[in-house]
Amino acid sequence: MDARRAGDDGAGAGRDDEGVLCRRESGAQWRRTQSQFHYYNWGVFVEQRVRENLFLELAFNRQENTRFTGRVFFNITHWEIEDTAQNVTGLSGNWWTYINAIHNLVGGAAPDDILPNRDPIPASIVDKQDLNGDGYEYEVVANLTVNWRLSFSASQNHQKTANKYPLSRAYMEANRAAWMARGDLYTATTVALLSGGTEGRVTVNELIEAADTTLATARAEEGMTRRLLREWNGSFFTSYKFPNTDSRLRGLSIGGGGQYQGRSPIGYDDANNGALIYGNDFFLLNGMIAYQTKVLGRTVKFQLNVNNLLEEQEMIEQEGVINATTRERTVYRYRLQRPRAWTLRTGVDF
Repeated sequence: MDARRAGDDGAGAGRDDEGVLCRRESGAQWRRTQSQFHYYNWGVFVEQRVRENLFLELAFNRQENTRFTGRVFFNITHWEIEDTAQNVTGLSGNWWTYINAIHNLVGGAAPDDILPNRDPIPASIVDKQDLNGDGYEYEVVANLTVNWRLSFSASQNHQKTANKYPLSRAYMEANRAAWMARGDLYTATTVALLSGGTEGRVTVNELIEAADTTLATARAEEGMTRRLLREWNGSFFTSYKFPNTDSRLRGLSIGGGGQYQGRSPIGYDDANNGALIYGNDFFLLNGMIAYQTKVLGRTVKFQLNVNNLLEEQEMIEQEGVINATTRERTVYRYRLQRPRAWTLRTGVDF
């Protein structure tokens, strides 16, 4: 539902009806639809199918000795996800180290012929995964008086992963027999991050075992909540336009609100049955001030928006681990918070 449907001019004011009116429009009942849309969440596009939608409008008029008049819109949407072959990272770059070492010894199909993003070697391999889940979106938009408007929205998301890293698994199975046939070959030099073998060198069989272990550890995430998915998000905003009867503040509007981003999984605790490791949540405040006047007979509006009003600077946690022995939580990748931003807009009515 477009939040602008509530209008900025107190739609519903001036009607002759009294009391509280509840009415249903098309879409006021739970309905099923085949419409689809894209939802962008932290770098991952997923297909959402809207399953149910409930829309309700309350209309009320000014009562004696009160200024409350206008409309309130409520909207609840239930959607679901059944998406396949989404790009995913998370497979350790160590896996590439082992696979490249095997390829250099045995030959055969090069991994960059099968897997994406091969050059340069990434720290976290890009592969595929399936997603399934559902979620709810809640929205309230209201004009409580002719001059006072507010809006609130929240969302709850549930997404779980399945069939992770099929390209990497398929590559290993396609080459496993050829590799094992020459499993006793030693590397010419020490392979980083892997101990054993003669004089620090390792065999092809040891490299296969290390690659299998790395892949199995990463696949333990199957059935768990997707990385960086924030289950709860919300926002609110309110604005007030001073009435024209106030000559000193005529044309002035002020507003403010906030955005909340809930915590999200940044890793999985392998020593605790793959329990989720959560990153931080954050809250930002935004502000607005506007002024409308007449210039050369034309209505002109100036509006200043400020995002991240208090200049929140806490870094957003993206990836982390918990040490299996010390149980110490370590975050090794962050994203910078968006800095305070000022936007000045001017509009002229013709």
